[in-house]
Amino acid sequence: MYYETNLKSIDLAQYIDLIKKNSKSLIHPLYGTTNMVPTKEITLKVDTTRIREMGLVPKGMENLLVSEMRLRVKGNSLMKQDLALLDLLLTNNWERPVYVNNTSLEQFNVDLKPYVVIEGNAFRILPLRNPSPQNRLVNTELAYRNIKEKFQFRGLDDPRAYFSVDYRSFVQNHRSTLNEVAGALIAEGEKEKAREILLMSLDKMPDRGVRFDFTNALMVELLLEVGEKEKAIEVSTIVGNRVDEMAAWQLGKGIIDRDLYNNVAVLGELQRVLYKYGIEDLATRFEEAYDRYAVQLPGR
Repeated sequence: MYYETNLKSIDLAQYIDLIKKNSKSLIHPLYGTTNMVPTKEITLKVDTTRIREMGLVPKGMENLLVSEMRLRVKGNSLMKQDLALLDLLLTNNWERPVYVNNTSLEQFNVDLKPYVVIEGNAFRILPLRNPSPQNRLVNTELAYRNIKEKFQFRGLDDPRAYFSVDYRSFVQNHRSTLNEVAGALIAEGEKEKAREILLMSLDKMPDRGVRFDFTNALMVELLLEVGEKEKAIEVSTIVGNRVDEMAAWQLGKGIIDRDLYNNVAVLGELQRVLYKYGIEDLATRFEEAYDRYAVQLPGR
């Protein structure tokens, strides 16, 4: 349970020690037997010299190494899995790599996002502070090698296979990861490698197997950046026509939900990107659809 105090942050080693000793200082004054988190921020000191000597910093990220990781507590409590992770980060002392996946990253009540580096579908926790929250850090050399040499896909191109909602969500995560790796490669000037990753994504996870989703709409600009205009138009047309049809049906039935807002947002993203790259006929069509639906949404 979180309890408001004047304490700005607490050192992780100190906090774990207090828990192990069942310290009375953590007992909540109102709830008696309930341990409290005395602050919204937990700090982990880092021996940067040792980290460099161990060779843990990916190439090009040397300036992101920090001497202290500042971990923000999300919400009002820490669960056992959160405490286990914090204890692992402290006692492991970077001797062995610690990884999380996209789903668990969201489920922890400690914000690890500023300190994860994508190496494929696995995100490695490292004492590197991401200066740009809108883009995750990517170890492009290792991620590219993992995707090309170690990833295995089975049946995602089979139109006869049934994929549950959970399974389709996993595929979304895979597509999103490949997009992020491709985007990072483009930022480094490695457009041919980015092109390989994007085409691999379309080949291994095509619409005929698991239908395209919003991650494919986000892929369009990446495809255009690597010179795959024909593929970009093909993906835009499939996704745009589908969300256009779905939004029309939802509004016709009076179904105003998150899916509707997402569908309209996809149309907005597609028309923005297509205009940017001079594909005006398709952009105009999606702009007209976007405007038609947007005015009907509450709060617009």
